[in-house]
Amino acid sequence: MAFSAQANHGSHPRLKNAVVLGSIPPLAEGHAILLPEVRTREADSFCRRNGFSVSVRVRKGRSRSLCQDTAVSFVCEEFAMLAVLDGYQNDGHLYSFDVSRRLLELCRDRAGGLARNPDARALLMDSAEAASNLSPVSGTTAIVALVLKSRDYFLAGVGDSAAYGIKGASVRRMLDYGSIVDPQTIGTGAPVIREVGSFTMDPDDYAYARDALIDAISSNRIKIMRPEIAEGRLGRGAKLALVSDGVTKNLIFSVDGNGSVTDVSGNADLADMLRGVVGVRRATHRVLSEVEGRAAAGSILHHVHARQVLMPSRDDTAIAMVSCD
Repeated sequence: MAFSAQANHGSHPRLKNAVVLGSIPPLAEGHAILLPEVRTREADSFCRRNGFSVSVRVRKGRSRSLCQDTAVSFVCEEFAMLAVLDGYQNDGHLYSFDVSRRLLELCRDRAGGLARNPDARALLMDSAEAASNLSPVSGTTAIVALVLKSRDYFLAGVGDSAAYGIKGASVRRMLDYGSIVDPQTIGTGAPVIREVGSFTMDPDDYAYARDALIDAISSNRIKIMRPEIAEGRLGRGAKLALVSDGVTKNLIFSVDGNGSVTDVSGNADLADMLRGVVGVRRATHRVLSEVEGRAAAGSILHHVHARQVLMPSRDDTAIAMVSCD
């Protein structure tokens, strides 16, 4: 399998620092995109084809020399696939790249079958095999979405990359985002998983605990990882967004009157960002522009009366968003 750069002409997708899968069958017409190509530069892609509009963007953060986030999109006559992966430790970029590349290969090879049986969990599990020879010290999180022409969508995720359903001024985060490692048990050898809001946790402890992954793709965990799944239907005008934790860590979270963290969904903050924004391309640009601004400022904000806290991160960021035209 080969990747090759393609020029932007005619109905081809708009690409910046992205590559497309070579030798694609006529069904997909070359719309199998992986980014970034160069891991020190920002990357964007946009594709409008077969009733789907897909915008994908990746930005390198300031915390490391190489971007470890990877994002992909695949658009054919019957479905669209998009995914965001966030590698960690030294070989994280290899993990996110290899699994992303395998996702595109499987979509190419199984295009007809995925339209009839859109099993996002099986797609993710099979793609994870691409990481079987990499260092077990590193790994990647992943969130994958299959969206059919019927507007039905199917999600599978492992780790803390997130999925949001967006409809007008309403935003809803999906999959389990409330489970977290109790910060008092990190490093003890016996971590305890608890639900945000069920125990007292101040913002500093939350900022520490949100970096502790509960599950991920790693070469020694492929057979035992437990992807979460969800499904639904995109209403007319609705969008589905996948983001890495570099985005969610730069969203405002809520605390109670005693300063204990109660809600880390980011729903309200993301809804405010996207108010009045039309189209997936503008929406992804708005989100990453706002997130980058917060990360660059690096200021911790604590609105006592509104009971809202922002503790920004300078991590890499990735977003993939789809709508059905």
